[in-house]
Amino acid sequence: MVCIDDFAIRKRESYGTIMVDIETHRVIDLIPSRECEDVIEWLKTYPNLKVVSKDGSITYHNAITKAHPKAVQVSDRFHILKNLTSYCKEFLMKYFKAKIIITVPKKPQVDVTATSGLSVTNKKLTLEEKLNQALSMLAEGLAKNSFASSCI
Repeated sequence: MVCIDDFAIRKRESYGTIMVDIETHRVIDLIPSRECEDVIEWLKTYPNLKVVSKDGSITYHNAITKAHPKAVQVSDRFHILKNLTSYCKEFLMKYFKAKIIITVPKKPQVDVTATSGLSVTNKKLTLEEKLNQALSMLAEGLAKNSFASSCI
């Protein structure tokens, strides 16, 4: 069982084809082309191919069919998941046209004065003030997780 796929030799300029052993994940061979005739010629050098995994490329489909007519062609996992995701998105967009708004409940207000005995003002604390507040709470014996969010 092998997988064939294309790869960029030079992005947007030239591409090649790679053959990988599905079981060992090792590269078997590379050719510097993805043209149908080149791939056919290349595939014929491997007469024992029974199963070939590939992307949705028509070129690879035709090349495999001509080089190994009895070989089973399957889509690779990446392209199956990519297509499934695409179809699911298309389905959801078609049948659920309205925007779905998910509201997140606001966090309950914690009265810091009740838990720490310190007075809390509405002003924004500086980093130094936050540190001092945390250190004093720690000195009072409060657990770190009980005051960590109030010092933010």
